[in-house]
Amino acid sequence: MECKKADAVVLTYSCDRPQTLERLSSYWLSELRRLEIEVPIIVVGCKLDLRDDSRSSLEQVKAPPMEEFREIETCIECSALKQIQITQSV
Repeated sequence: MECKKADAVVLTYSCDRPQTLERLSSYWLSELRRLEIEVPIIVVGCKLDLRDDSRSSLEQVKAPPMEEFREIETCIECSALKQIQITQSV
């Protein structure tokens, strides 16, 4: 019920563990759809600095879930350690 009150839902996965992204698609996104959550969903990949460079790009990774789940507003990947895609507030 709390998700229905939210302005958005943020789901995270670990860039160095592809199975965490698979879990988003196989469970969490399906569950939000089943619960009829009608707020934007933002998918965030964390630990970008640990991802193996030989793995797929963000475009290749995000395409299948974004095609299947139109509820996803955007998908980003970031690294808190290396300050990649992290904005600093003053």
